[in-house]
Amino acid sequence: MRTGRTSDLLLGLTLCASLTGEMLDASQAEAADVPRPANSVVRSYGDSWDCAPGFRQVEERCEKIKLPTNGYYTDSPFGAGWDCEHGYRVGGGGCVEITVPEHGFLNGARYGDEWYCERGYRKSRDNCFAIDLPENAYLSASSYTKGWDCERGFREVENKCVAIIIPPNAHAIDSAYISGWDCNRGFVKGRTGCDALKVPPAAHLAPSGTEWQCNRGFRQHGQECAAVALPANAFLSDTNVGRGWECKRPYRQRRDTCVNTN
Repeated sequence: MRTGRTSDLLLGLTLCASLTGEMLDASQAEAADVPRPANSVVRSYGDSWDCAPGFRQVEERCEKIKLPTNGYYTDSPFGAGWDCEHGYRVGGGGCVEITVPEHGFLNGARYGDEWYCERGYRKSRDNCFAIDLPENAYLSASSYTKGWDCERGFREVENKCVAIIIPPNAHAIDSAYISGWDCNRGFVKGRTGCDALKVPPAAHLAPSGTEWQCNRGFRQHGQECAAVALPANAFLSDTNVGRGWECKRPYRQRRDTCVNTN
């Protein structure tokens, strides 16, 4: 019985494959028989056609695309059917050479900025001008702004790099704006310089270095640190916010006490 069922199954699969092959052959034959104009190709899907590269559809025919000088055919059935070679851009119905000024170079972009200035030069309209680098400055990555930034310890004042006067207990920072310096850890900016941060008893400097936090077992009250009043059946918590204590299990908080509700 199993041998007979296996034979029937194989026969069914063979017939199915044969019918599928006949359907594919018929489909291919039908696609090949689709009336299509000269210089066209059958689509890889459906039963229609597209114009071959270098041709564009006009009504029901494929006409030769007029390729401009310094242009090349594209494979896309949309658009003009051509694009411009590197160093040229579409303009006036053809390919116009991109004008690159002295000390400039093509960047390969199709739209927007088509060229950049070399390092040490700044872009201004259609030219690249040498950057006038002041003393104690270095060339920046941007070729659009002034093209330079002041060295650390200097800041820009009227297109010059002026030495930053760093007060005691301070250090220079990379930013050349505002003061150009920041206070050391444990100090904060005052009117004329850096003032020592006043840390109250039972407190310590916070990781920021510009604030303080109360020690474990204390909570901030104004500018001081007060000891946490720990009720019975409670323990100190590690957080610096809230009450500063939690109830032991199975006790639960009830106002300022810990009670057993079981």
